[in-house]
Amino acid sequence: DLVVGAPAHRFIPNSHNTGTVFVSMLNSLGLWTQGAIPLGAETFEGVNPQYGRSVALDGDVIIAGAPSLMVNGNKGAGAVAIFTRGQFSPWAGNTPIENPDAIMNETQGSNFGTDVDVVKQVVSPRNPTGEYYYLIGAPLKTINNDVGQVYLLEGNTWNTLNRPENVLGNDRFGSAVRFREDLENGDHQAIACARDTGTGGTGSVYLFDQTNFGQPWLPKATFVIGDADVQPGSEAVICQDLAAWGPMLAIAAPNGVPSQSAVYSNPVIIKSDGFEEP
Repeated sequence: DLVVGAPAHRFIPNSHNTGTVFVSMLNSLGLWTQGAIPLGAETFEGVNPQYGRSVALDGDVIIAGAPSLMVNGNKGAGAVAIFTRGQFSPWAGNTPIENPDAIMNETQGSNFGTDVDVVKQVVSPRNPTGEYYYLIGAPLKTINNDVGQVYLLEGNTWNTLNRPENVLGNDRFGSAVRFREDLENGDHQAIACARDTGTGGTGSVYLFDQTNFGQPWLPKATFVIGDADVQPGSEAVICQDLAAWGPMLAIAAPNGVPSQSAVYSNPVIIKSDGFEEP
C-alpha cells in the first residue's frame, strides 16, 4: 500500500480546502491504483484544516493528521484520524481523535497532528500482543505548554514524551516524530525533533525508550545540530522532517543558503552520552 496526503484538496461537498488522504494499492497485475481511495475528508470541516499534512502507514493501520483544524473555537488545535483495514471494507474508521489535553480560551492551538507515525509492537517485554503504537507531534506553544509536546498512544493509553532540556533554545518540540527500530532489543524506540524558531540554524533530536510495556518513556540520547550554513538573517528549518531506518537517521534542513539546503545523516550508535557525531 501507498498512502499520500493532499492537505489542500477540496473534498466535495465541503466548500473549503479540507484536504484528504489517498490510498493506492498494488494489484495482482503489479500495477498501482492511482489514488483510488480517498479517506476521511468528509470528517474534517472548516477552513483549511490541512488534513493529510502528515500520514503514516504500518500493516493494516493508517494515521493522518489535520493540524490546523479548529476545535471548539480553538484555531489550530488539530486532530488525527486512524483507519484500520477491515474484512469487508478497504479501510474503516475516521472518527477524529483530538488532543487529549484540554486547551481552553486560546486563539492558537498546538497543531496536534503536525507529524505522525505508527508502528506495531510485537516483541517482548514491550507488548507481545501486537498492538499499534502512535506518535503525534503538537509543536506550537500554548498556554499549557510553551515548547510543544509529543504524545504517544499505546492501545487506549496516552503518554507524553517530555523533552529533557532546552538545547540551544530549541522549541517546537514535536515538529517531526518517528519510531526507530531498537537494534539491541528488536522492538522500537521513539524519536522527536525540536528546532530553533529564530534566525540561524539549530535543531535537536531526542531519542526515548522504555524498559517494559506500560512503563514511562524516558530520554536516552540527544543529537544536536548547531550553526547550520544559513544566509545572514535567514532561518534554516532544522529537522522539519526526519527518517530513521536500521542504524541510520536523516534530518532535513531546508531554507538555508540558497541552493545549499541539506540533509544531515549519521549512524545512530546509542551511547550513554548521546548519538554519535556525524
